[in-house]
Order: sequence, then structure tokens, then C-alpha cells
Amino acid sequence: MKLRFERIGRDRLGNPILPELRQGTLRNAVLNIIKILEDHPKNGLVGYKSMTELQACIMWEYWRRYDKMPEYMSQQAFLLWFVTQATFPDIIRRACQWLHSQRLVEIDPRVEADAEAKGKAMQSQMAGIRS
Repeated sequence: MKLRFERIGRDRLGNPILPELRQGTLRNAVLNIIKILEDHPKNGLVGYKSMTELQACIMWEYWRRYDKMPEYMSQQAFLLWFVTQATFPDIIRRACQWLHSQRLVEIDPRVEADAEAKGKAMQSQMAGIRS
């Protein structure tokens, strides 16, 4: 996932302008993900083989940077941290989806095509179940 700098408007301080998003959790998550992608050495995350892998990488980086996830912790400590401090994974996933829907990020075309094919296959299976 790479940031498409040319599509992101900036204010005088260089902050992204996102008039489509109201103040709130989703807007904050979008801004944080933009910052993660800006700070990455290649202006984005590379090397992922699936959307699931991409989302996991973004979640991990998000939690590490913004939710102060400890580097080492037991399973019990992780559960406590996750329940009390972590940004809910669906918020991060929805922020990624929003960035993609607004064409502010570019996803590896092979991964995107694979995700679309899997989505269509799932829709076909669900249509068969409803019949």
C-alpha cells in the first residue's frame, strides 16, 4: 500500500485535508495511517501477499505507534492491553478501506485482483446458500 501524494490536499502546515470525514475515530485512524505510510522508507508498505497480510502489517504498526503496544508481553498481558488500549481492528480496517475507496492509496494490483476474485467467489457461494 503506497500513499498517492498527488491526491492528498494539504493545509499550510502540511497536514492532510479530509473534508469528507467528520471529526472522530475514523478520521483519526485515517490520519494516523497516512502518517504511517508517509514515514515508511518507500512511502508505503511493500512485500505483502494478500489484503489480510497488508491489514495485519498496518494494524501492528498502528498499535505500536499510536496505542503504545509493549514490545514484549505475555498472552494474558496482550489480552488486557488489547481490551483496554488497542484501537479496535475494525476501525483500522475501515480506515484502510476509506483510503482505498477515495483512491488515496495504491495497492499492489495482483493483491487487489486476488481480493476482488475472492470477494466475488464468496458472493457466489452466499447466493447459492440463499436459494
